[in-house]
Amino acid sequence: MRKILFRILIVVFLFNISFSLSDYYKKVYTLKINKAELFTAINASDKQQKELNKIFTKYQLKAEEVADQPFSYTKKVSSLNSLRTSRKEEIFKVLSHEQMKKYNTFMNEKRLEFEERNNKIADVISSLDLTDEQKSGILRYEGEFQRKIDDLVEQNLANDDFTDQYNELKKVRNDKIASLLSQDQLAVIQYKNIF
Repeated sequence: MRKILFRILIVVFLFNISFSLSDYYKKVYTLKINKAELFTAINASDKQQKELNKIFTKYQLKAEEVADQPFSYTKKVSSLNSLRTSRKEEIFKVLSHEQMKKYNTFMNEKRLEFEERNNKIADVISSLDLTDEQKSGILRYEGEFQRKIDDLVEQNLANDDFTDQYNELKKVRNDKIASLLSQDQLAVIQYKNIF
């Protein structure tokens, strides 16, 4: 009986390892929105801004909890979509019908900009013919960058200080990635204006 249980545990463990590896390259992206821009676009009153800030903070924390869970990519996306729906329902309660239309327009424009940028980056990456070593290095530098950004977020800096430090970290990451690329690959990136 113990041998059977032990074998089942090994199979489950190996399944979880292979499952997490297959999800390694699938990433859930979070669209970052400048709240001041949003509030201006929807013409939010001070009271509405306070309520919206509470809602955004509440759901940001929930989204971070989901992101930190060892769920599959599909489950994370499903959970985040559910959170987005709940958040939107709460936002509906704060905004007027006209403001909600402006909110939807603003968010859709930002999503389109984000998707266009991601598609542009994906097209460039596929045209670079990166070696496995280059891909590994890029993932390593991106991971370092994300950890430093997480640390930066926890410092609760003022917007200007945060932006300055973020831009500096981004420059360091981009320089490290550039050091991995050949002159031809760098020329493609500079031509497409990715960095």
